[in-house]
Order: sequence, then C-alpha cells, then structure tokens
Amino acid sequence: MNEKSDQMTPKPATDGQPGQPDETVGTALPDKVDEASEASESGPLHQLRPPIEDFVGREDAIERLVGALSQAEQGGGEGGSAVVICGAGGIGKTELAYAVAQRLLPQFPDDQFLLELYGSGNENETLSPERALQQVIHAFEPQAQLSGNLDRLQRRYRAALQGRRVLILADDARDVAQVERLTPLPEGCALLITTRHPIALPGAFLENLEQMSMAEAAHLLVSLCPRLEAAAPRLAEACGRLPLALRVSAGMLSVSEMEGTAEEGMGGTETGADEVEAYVRDLEARRPQLEAGEEHPTLPHDPEVETVLRVSYERLSLIEQAALGQLSIFPSGFDLDALNAVVNLRNIKQPTPSAKKEPLQGTGDNRPSRSRGRAAPPSVEQVVERLHRCHLLTYDEVFHRYHVHDLVRAFAAGQANSGDEGHAQRYAKHYAEIATEVEQMYQMGDEYLFEGLRTFDRERVHIDAGWDWARHHQDDELILKYANVLSFTGVLRYHLQDAYIPRAEEALAVARKLRRRDNESHILNDLGYAWNILGEARKAVDFFVQALRVLRTSGNLKRKQKKEGAIISNLAHAYLRLGEPKKSIEQSRLRLEIALAANDWRGEGIALNNLGLAYTDLGRVRQALDYYQKSLDLSRKYGERNGEGTDLGNMGRAYVYLGEVDKALECCEQALAIKWELGNSRDEGYALSFLGAACAASGDVQRALEHQQQALDIAHEVADRWLEAAVLNDIGETFLLRGSQNDQGSQNDQGNQGDLDATIEVFERALAIAQDIGDQRGAALSGWNLAQTLERRGGADLDMGRVIALMQQQVDYEEAIGHPEAQLHAEQVAQVREQAGVGGQE
Repeated sequence: MNEKSDQMTPKPATDGQPGQPDETVGTALPDKVDEASEASESGPLHQLRPPIEDFVGREDAIERLVGALSQAEQGGGEGGSAVVICGAGGIGKTELAYAVAQRLLPQFPDDQFLLELYGSGNENETLSPERALQQVIHAFEPQAQLSGNLDRLQRRYRAALQGRRVLILADDARDVAQVERLTPLPEGCALLITTRHPIALPGAFLENLEQMSMAEAAHLLVSLCPRLEAAAPRLAEACGRLPLALRVSAGMLSVSEMEGTAEEGMGGTETGADEVEAYVRDLEARRPQLEAGEEHPTLPHDPEVETVLRVSYERLSLIEQAALGQLSIFPSGFDLDALNAVVNLRNIKQPTPSAKKEPLQGTGDNRPSRSRGRAAPPSVEQVVERLHRCHLLTYDEVFHRYHVHDLVRAFAAGQANSGDEGHAQRYAKHYAEIATEVEQMYQMGDEYLFEGLRTFDRERVHIDAGWDWARHHQDDELILKYANVLSFTGVLRYHLQDAYIPRAEEALAVARKLRRRDNESHILNDLGYAWNILGEARKAVDFFVQALRVLRTSGNLKRKQKKEGAIISNLAHAYLRLGEPKKSIEQSRLRLEIALAANDWRGEGIALNNLGLAYTDLGRVRQALDYYQKSLDLSRKYGERNGEGTDLGNMGRAYVYLGEVDKALECCEQALAIKWELGNSRDEGYALSFLGAACAASGDVQRALEHQQQALDIAHEVADRWLEAAVLNDIGETFLLRGSQNDQGSQNDQGNQGDLDATIEVFERALAIAQDIGDQRGAALSGWNLAQTLERRGGADLDMGRVIALMQQQVDYEEAIGHPEAQLHAEQVAQVREQAGVGGQE
C-alpha cells in the first residue's frame, strides 16, 4: 500500500456547534490544496453516444418514442415523460434507445445521462434501486454523501433534476422494482428504459419491440456484407431477424471476404458463394439441435443468438476464441488500458503450417503475407480489432470504450477456451490500480478531485467486481490495495455500515495476518473515522487509540509524524463528540505541536479548529474565537475553501452564544454558501443547522425552522446520528422561542400546551440519541431543556423527580469540565428542589 499523509477534508461538525474539518489518512501526493476549486464540479453531462454506425430501420418505433418523450420538453402532463422499450435479448433495444436519444438531444440540452442497470447480469452486478438513484444524484452532486433510504433518495433525485432538461437512458432494467423510483420525473425531464421483461410504470409509454422486418433485416445484412444479397432472406430468417445475430453473421462473412480466406478458411476450399451457403446451412441445422437439447445451451432463452454465436465462434482461430473468453470478464465498458492489462495471448498455441489455415489478421495493403511458414503471432490490438469487425464487441468512438454485449459475454464465458486462467486476477489487479489512482486524484483536490470521483463512478462496476474477486480468492495483497479507496472516495460512495465498514474490517484482518503494521494503522484510522461520522464516537475513540498504538510501535516514528498527527486530530474530534473537551484539548495541542514542527499549515489549521470547538464547549467562547480566527487566516492565505467554510461556520455559532447576532448571521450565511458550492451534503447539513441557530437568535423563527428541518433531513440521509441529535435540540429551542413569542400576543392556553407537547417530543428524541451514542454534553443540554419544558407544562402527571435529575445531570457535567455556568445552574436546581419540597443530593 502506498504511504499516506494526513488530509483536511470537509467532515461532520462536533456538538451541534460548527462544522469540524476532520483528518484521515490518505495516499501521499503532490502538495496541492485539498478542496474543490471554483471550477465547476461537473459540466453538462453528455453521456449518450450516437447509435451504432450501421443502425437501420425502426423508423415507426422511433417516431412513436420521440413523440412520447417530447411531451416532457413541451410540458405535457404533470411531470416528465417515461417510455419503456421491451424486447428479447439481441433485438436491438439499446441501439434503438440511442437512436431515439439522438433525435431528442436538442430538446434536452442540459444533460443526457446513461444509467447502466445490468439487469441481465448476475445478482452481484445488477444495480439496486438505491444505487440507481445514487448514481444519478452523484452525477450532479459528486461529493454528496447519501443514505440508503429509498424515500429520501427519491426526494434528493427529484431535487437534483428539478429545473433541468435532462434525458436519462436507463439501460437493461431487470424488473419494475429496479426502476419505479426513477419516476415520476420533474417537468422537462424524460426517462428512456430498456428491458427484456414487460415493465408497467404508471403513465409510461410501452414499446414492445419485435424482430426486424424482413426488408430491414436483409438491408442490414447487405449493408454490412454486399455479397449476401442473394442469401439475405434465408440468413435473416436463420438469425431470427435479430440485429445482434444479423450483425455477427454479416461481420464474420464480411471479414472472411476481406481477408481472402474464402478458399482456405472457414470451410476449406469453397468459393465465396459456397462459404455463405455453408454458413447458412450450418445455422439452419444447429438451431434444431440446440432446441432439442442435443447441445447444452449457454443461452437457453435466446436460441437464435446462441446458434449464430456457436457457428461463428467455431470459425474463430484459437487465439481469437481465447481473447473473446478473456474479454468476457468485463461486465461493462472498458478502455484500451484495461484491455491490454487483462488480455494475454502469449501462451496460446497456434496451428502448425500444415494444419488448417487460420483466418489472417489485417486488411488491405497491411494484410500479412500468406506464406507457408509460421506467421508472427498477432498483437492483442489486432485480435480485438478483428473481433470488433466481426461485431463480437463494439467500440465507442466518442468515449473510447469497448463493450461486449451481455449475450456475447455470457456465451463466451461459458466456453472452455480462455487460453489463460490468470485473466481474472489481471482484471482484479488492474482495477485495484485504478482504485488507488482515484484516491490519489481525490486528495489532489481542485479539478482532480472531481475527475477522481467521475473515474470511480465510471469504473465502479469493475472496481467492485475486482474487489469481490480478491476477497473470494483471498488475495491478501489485492485486498489491501483495494482498501486504499476507503480513506476518502469510499466514504462518499459506499454505505458505511453495509459496505464500507465490512470491507475495512476484512482489510484489517488481512493487515494483521500479514503483520503489515502501517496498513493496520491506516485501516484502524479509517474505521474510527467511519464510526465517528456515524455518531458512534466511543467506538471511534477505541479505533483511533489502537491506530496510534500500532503506529507508534511500528518503527521510525519521526518519519510518520504526519500520519500520527492525522490520527491525533481524529481522536481529538471524537473526544469532542463524547463531550470530553479537556481530553480533546490535550490531543489538539499535541497535534498543533507536530504541525508547527513540520511546517504543516493544514494540520495547524485543523488543530486550531479543534481547540476552538473544545473551548466553546468549555464556555470560553472569546478564547475559542481567537483559535477560529487563526484557522480562518490560514485557510484564506492558502485558498483552502473547505477550511474557510468550516471556520466561518464555527465562528458564526460562537457569535450566537455571545449574542452578537449580526456577526453570527454574516458568518453562517457565508459558510453555507461555501459548503453548498463545494457540494458535500454532510457539511451542508451542519452549515444549515448553524444558520438556523443564528436565525433563531435574531428572532426569525420561521426561517430558523426551515433551515433546521433541511439539516435534519440531511442528518437522516447521511445517517449522522450526532447531527440528528444536535439539530433536534436546536429545533426544540426554536419551538420554545416561538412559544414565548406567541405568549406575548395570545392567551390560547390549549395552543400553547400543544406547542409544549411538540417541544417535549423533540427534546426526548434528542436526549435518547445523545445517550445512545455516548454524547455527554448533548445529553446534558437536551436533558436540561427537556426538564425546563416539562416543568413549564406542569400537570398532574409531572414527575418532579425526573425534572430535577435531568437538571442535575447538566450541573454535574458542567462541574466536571469546569464550565463557568455550573454554579448558576446549580443554584437553579437548588431552587427547584426547594419549591418541590425535595431534599438535596446525598
């Protein structure tokens, strides 16, 4: 695993106070600012290529589909439009969808987005409904941290599309459950779905695609191979008039003709006409055998396509068969680098000169000599080019990606000849390197950060498949290499509890087995960070302490001081979430010392921010502001926008505590603008909560509640329980403020009672979460607020014992940390005890 260095990234805030830039450990890279530049996160998405060059026919279907989808652009109906193209495998659904999309590009100029659903693949490859929504959202909000909750994801999906004219092609849907959450769409948007199975979506237009007409099928054959004119009707019927089968058949015969192998290849000494006749007869004979079970089918639901693939495959050379078998490892599109990394043809035995002559590679003047000696083995590119001309794979000239049709892939994977069983390991190794590069790009910041995320999204199906291969085959080195992606990118793309943490735990076990102390420390830090942002600070502390212990006993600590500093910062942050500011200060001062010695301005800024948060918790807010200001000066000096937003948010919340409302509003509004610009939804949630508190302090209850509700929604979306508890407490305080405002202008006791009941409910929820996650400060604050609200409501069922216990909890906490308001609150508790006739503490 590459050496890693600490990194300042936008992370969750502590304590309902301002957002806290946390540290984690990541791959060492050039010294670049680790935040998004003011360049656009993602420009318009134009991901839909033109249809395949030889696309013919389907004019009636195109007109119907274009008409149905045009309703979205014209504002027809209550929202966007959706169509479903349903048909058998190889019938041409995807190319028809691309043809329709090309006709619609002027109507959807903002974005055209490809969503590959892999519904025909195996269970591991098929995109879940949650992943489908997340993929669209991430296309527009690359740094969004998203939950796995379908309802919240659907709302976020619709919000991302709102106000845009977007065309989405959802290709290869498995069933209605996979795509139903993609509708309804906002007005001006359209959804084009392809599927092999009928899908009934409310309001969607359904196009049941049939085989091509005989005229269209014959035209396609002749356009690809002119010598097929006489045989076109028979060949078209033998191919089931399915575009995939037609293209492969015409491609094989066209390549044979161009390479001059009609006499010796693909049938011995036939003339060109004899060769075509032999091919057609072979198809006509093999299909009944396949359907009768005389040959074991690879594609039981697609006999026409399988017959063509079998007959064509047998006419390939051994080396071409091997290449196609190795290419079947790719579940999605891939580039030339991946092709060269995975396909290995060096060990494939070629026939001797006396054996049946193989089809030759090359065309035109570059065609190899047909001498009787052993020909030089063709290159991978030459073999793949021939497979391309045989239409056994396609190449996208716009995005420079190869693609193997899923039926061709399934067939090739079912054949015995891949020539080299190591291709799966090479595939996994290649995409482990891609995962590492993605993490490096993310840490470089600026435009590299977004390019890294786009690369991960484009290659994710391969990265996940390679990672799964490494795990299944217990390839320990590869598991550790894939774990590189966990530090930053993985946090944004993997569900923390369902995917991120299990992968990290598995990598941790491998690191320990191999006695890789550096890897072990890194992964422990990653696990601590994951649990910390989930609100499980006690678990986080345990992992961070372990990470430090391992790092400090692994030798040459001076060389690893930056790594040590990163873990120390995370530990300081976790202590803040537990309500232990004194322990946090101890760690933050150590972090500051390390940063200053190393001339590390990023680490210095993080330490200063942590110190500000800790002193805010201690009630020493003016001192906290000094730390925030120093951190802000560093962020602005080095153009670090994430840090600037965090610093401003922290300062804004501090001004709220001091009652300096105008300064609080100014800082919080600037912080929200920066966090919104950078697109990290978790940070945006904290910034919204800070601005909500500032609005409440200004007396603007309605605006405060709007911001706080948005923050609460984000807390749910990203599963941040700490933020959820903090915002619930803020909402309760805003409810109390609204109640006091209402008291001044109304004598409606029943209405006030209802407000108090709602306030008690949110304080109860805040208290329960804070207690569950071990947040002493949050539990003390919510408990105090709940006690005062219960006492204010009164009633015959009022439990004064609980009221006093909750208030005393706040006093005990404040006395333990030396808070200046501890004495004042203790006197208030004594007064309540006296009024209730309850004795003092024992």
